[in-house]
Amino acid sequence: MRPLWIYLTLLLLIPNLPLLKAQSNASAEPLAKADKMPAFPGGETALKEYIDFNLGYISEPPTGVDQHVIARFVVSKEGLIQDVEIVQGISETLNRKALTLINNMPRWTAGQQNNQAVAAPVELPIRFIVPAPQIEPTAKPASKESTNPLPNNTGLQNPTKDSTPVYKVVEQMPSFSLGQAAMLQYLDQNIEYPQIAKENGVVGFVVVQMIVEKDGSLSNLKVVKGIGAGCDEEALRIIRLMPKWKPGFQNGQAVRVQFNLPVRFKLDN
Repeated sequence: MRPLWIYLTLLLLIPNLPLLKAQSNASAEPLAKADKMPAFPGGETALKEYIDFNLGYISEPPTGVDQHVIARFVVSKEGLIQDVEIVQGISETLNRKALTLINNMPRWTAGQQNNQAVAAPVELPIRFIVPAPQIEPTAKPASKESTNPLPNNTGLQNPTKDSTPVYKVVEQMPSFSLGQAAMLQYLDQNIEYPQIAKENGVVGFVVVQMIVEKDGSLSNLKVVKGIGAGCDEEALRIIRLMPKWKPGFQNGQAVRVQFNLPVRFKLDN
């Protein structure tokens, strides 16, 4: 029979085992404050540009109330985005859009502590302009008594004869069928940079306005912000060739939605 002191020693040691394990993993926890905090590649200006591009705010945004989704995530020592969570939300749709935007971000520059890369948390506010749902009135045919000309549709592509209302903002906005990341990849891979734009160093965003129809097809394409040198026409071309989108929904029904899509033209250095 073992002496009583052996059993007492074992009882004293067992409760300490979880504590020892927790201490061994403490160095893997992200630092609340590093000497140098993580940074988006290109800095704050590039971060704002990335957010505006993905939210369609490159052109003049709709008027409304500014609201913010505040997200928190960890930038690993390899620069990867991890453990994304919403700490202040607006709605399920906008919260989900913010999560998608963050999860599709490129690698960040990791934070540093004592000149060593470390995992560190980031809290990021994402601004949404939230107007009340509104309907774009459809054009009425000119009556015999009217002397006003019919609307000029010059510049529209793939016009539609559908006379149902066109929404600007709906509960569930239209989206590219394969997701935001796939849309950016589609644009990057299919842009044929106009030669005259290359020769003159023309860069920037072409904003194309379109209607996403109830079946996901795209109609009434027109450039609302151009940069010239053939880029406007190229933006129309690649959008016209896009596969069908997921339509917008209002009150559980697919509806026609006006959508502004920015197309970036950037020369490789």
